Amino acid sequence: MIIRRIHLPLIAALFLVAAFATACGYGSVPAEPTAAADLAPTDAPVAEAPPAEAPEVVIDASDFGYSGPSEVPAGLTKLTMMNKGTQMHQVAMMQLTGGKTYQDYTAYAETATETDPMPEWLVPAGGPVAAVPSMQASAFVDLQAGTYVLVCNIPDAQGVPHFKLGQVGTLQVTEAAADAAVAAAPEADQTIGLADFAFNVPAELSAGAHVFDVTNEGAQPHEAVLMKLDEGATAGDVAAAFAPGASGPPPAMPVGGVAGIAPGASQFFPADLSPGRYALLCFYPDAASGKVHAELGMMAEFDVK
Repeated sequence: MIIRRIHLPLIAALFLVAAFATACGYGSVPAEPTAAADLAPTDAPVAEAPPAEAPEVVIDASDFGYSGPSEVPAGLTKLTMMNKGTQMHQVAMMQLTGGKTYQDYTAYAETATETDPMPEWLVPAGGPVAAVPSMQASAFVDLQAGTYVLVCNIPDAQGVPHFKLGQVGTLQVTEAAADAAVAAAPEADQTIGLADFAFNVPAELSAGAHVFDVTNEGAQPHEAVLMKLDEGATAGDVAAAFAPGASGPPPAMPVGGVAGIAPGASQFFPADLSPGRYALLCFYPDAASGKVHAELGMMAEFDVK
């Protein structure tokens, strides 16, 4: 929509002058009316269109697989996972680089364990980190053209990661059209910094809807798993619940976060927080020890009031 500025004070002044001239007998022929368009400056600014919203791509997670589009255009995308299974799931994205193919990934995954360091040609690219059955999780991902592998690293009750049970998919990202609108990043009101091995997060947040900007400030890939703790539970209790051989569900509910992102990368995620105690954990494997980062102290707790 083009908004044309009409200068009301100038129009009013012209009418006053015309009225004064008539009253004083100046001129017997009325002046030609001046069109409002003639009064507007030729360099009047044109209102800019609002930034485009990020398109949403929905992926359904089940026990054990994914369903959704196989191809999407590049650009900032709101990736939403709908958990239609009976277990907790995630969509952890990894971009294939160095000319590697999906077949290269499957060959690697045949022997890989959850705590094995990722090969260099698999670049962690974030995604929705976790959702329980019948719930959903979202993350804003800046997709670059190329091939991505989607996996669920969450283990089952026997400690077997879901990607070992077939929860693997691919997503082809094509170059965006030349005239495609560029989506604006969501307006974040909170930040989470990821370091080796700690979280930089406020000690207290207000209840309600938030958008978090997560930035990896460390030298290793990291993730941010945000969970609301059960009464009396700690972040350490949650980490222990995911350890090999552990039994029972974790004493917390996932409410948002982002899967592993590379050093220097940022992603956004929305979360609606109710009052209570919350924990942030990173379950990404350490390249040197093979331990998940939570075992190396990458946990934090904060209150929501």
